[in-house]
Amino acid sequence: MSVFSFSGALVASDAKQSTTLYVDFPVKDFEQGSETTLHHTEYGLLKILIPELRKQYPVSLAQSNSGQAVALVQREQAGCVSNVRFTQARSNKLHFSKPFSLYFGMRLYYQADNVKAQSAIAKFGRKPVALAKLFEGEQSGRLGVVSGRSYGDKIDPFLNSPEMRYNLYVRGANDMSKGLLAMLGQGRVDYVIEYPEVAAHYLDDHQEENIRSVALAESESMVTGHLACAKTAEGKAVIAEFDTLVANYQQREDYYQAHIAGLPESLRAEFAKQYEHVFGKVAENGR
Repeated sequence: MSVFSFSGALVASDAKQSTTLYVDFPVKDFEQGSETTLHHTEYGLLKILIPELRKQYPVSLAQSNSGQAVALVQREQAGCVSNVRFTQARSNKLHFSKPFSLYFGMRLYYQADNVKAQSAIAKFGRKPVALAKLFEGEQSGRLGVVSGRSYGDKIDPFLNSPEMRYNLYVRGANDMSKGLLAMLGQGRVDYVIEYPEVAAHYLDDHQEENIRSVALAESESMVTGHLACAKTAEGKAVIAEFDTLVANYQQREDYYQAHIAGLPESLRAEFAKQYEHVFGKVAENGR
């Protein structure tokens, strides 16, 4: 997730306004084209889109804690946040672009040798796990979540309910997702809700950890990422520019490859079908 900070109209015909883009990965690695342990779909897409944005107006990058991005834009009424999940609550305070990224929906992760978690999940059989039923009772376990992240219109209200007050561990460190999965492996939390791509990156480096996942009843099968901007005239203008830019890339091979770079091979065939449904067929000539 990342944040645009802007002053004045970014789409003025002649004036070039200075723009700061706050990102949640190392800027030095990004600018120098280096690989990074935080490399993910958003990183790959911004490597394609940022050079094009810079042809229109100056864009400088700075690293920021992504968990604070949405709150910052809403409070300051300036700037934009990259790769945001659309929710009704957020749409009341932010302008949203059309989808520009696509992911498999979140799943529930647990340690295979966690007897309590394994027993609770087994009760659902082959059906997706319903969070409300999973966390019935006082000894239902501890769920790790990322500070500031939206888990969607169905899951957010449940996480914020009084009943979950003592069952949540909210991680706010810079390594939020990776840190939570590490805590899961150490048995410090019983469950983590995460995107398959993020979990796959972590498990590639921690193959000794026997972490499994199940589908969630409250999670969509696919999730789109959006640019979200302050609800101002400038924010609306940025959204319009961004939508126009992204429309030129979504059916390009390099844009598609940025989406699947972090996906396990076993998920790519299904993702290709979903990508074509959302963004259209990728051009055979790659352009």
